[in-house]
Amino acid sequence: MIEFLMSKNVTYLELFYIFLGVVLSKVYLALRGRKHAKRDV
Repeated sequence: MIEFLMSKNVTYLELFYIFLGVVLSKVYLALRGRKHAKRDV
């Protein structure tokens, strides 16, 4: 897996940003879902 990433020239910084983006998007969706749930109630 690491060799594959190296061949693609993907740096750890890029991987970090991708991971961060995924986490933030999930948190954003979760918070937005909570707001909608509260509105329904």
